[in-house]
Amino acid sequence: VDPSDGRHLLVGSAGGGVWETHDRGRTWAPRTDDQPSLGIGALAFDPSDPAKVYAGTGEGNTKEVPGQGLLRSADGGTTWRLTKAKEVVDPFFYCLLVDPTAGDRLFAATTGGVLVSNNGGHTWKQTLKASTWDLSLGRSANGSIELLAASMNGLYRSQDGGSMWQRVHLPWGPKNFANTYGRMAVCHAPTDPGVAYAFAAREDIVWLWRRERGGGDFFRIKLPSLDPPGGPPGYGISQAWYDWCLAIAPDDPDTVLLGAIDLFRGHRSSKGERK
Repeated sequence: VDPSDGRHLLVGSAGGGVWETHDRGRTWAPRTDDQPSLGIGALAFDPSDPAKVYAGTGEGNTKEVPGQGLLRSADGGTTWRLTKAKEVVDPFFYCLLVDPTAGDRLFAATTGGVLVSNNGGHTWKQTLKASTWDLSLGRSANGSIELLAASMNGLYRSQDGGSMWQRVHLPWGPKNFANTYGRMAVCHAPTDPGVAYAFAAREDIVWLWRRERGGGDFFRIKLPSLDPPGGPPGYGISQAWYDWCLAIAPDDPDTVLLGAIDLFRGHRSSKGERK
């Protein structure tokens, strides 16, 4: 969603390119049919200048449509130009973020790990090697940023703009999520970036973790079954390798949305049950 105009949205499809709407989704127009790849893995507006938009080609979930690099738009996503930096030609994209404090700094979660660019995507550096599904950026009251990366090797944290990473302990979790059905999503609370959640699955087990403050420990929150009513046991997370997302309400750090095969909304009680 365009940070400056809620009526203006862009979507990136696994094999159909970028589409644009200016009327909250009532009508759409294709915008990248002239580009060498229609596989879109990630999209991101520049929060400090929404006219600038980036799209990572090569969709990571299916890995069926190879990418050709990074698409850049200077008019809010209507027209695009391809930047073929070698670091982003081969990997498939899962997530793309723009630093709200420095619009030329980009962070990408890809099959080639976490990639960081300090010049608007012209060149990149790999700073975390493990294939990474998701990234979340939290900005503290003093303006500093924290990055959390959900990778096959677990959850990682960076306090220096993605240059160095530290492994985060997730109690009751596996050593890694490198499994056919493994997946993890991570998210900071918009109203309190000290609060963060990680949502993960591996085989037939699912986890939700929460952190109360920046740099603090994560603890596990007990979840009900994520199976649809009447469905077979385990079916609800059987497509976790791509049906997997996490969001926190923009006005309440205790309200969480979990996306598996079905969508679930949870509100944490005042007791804050933990495990």
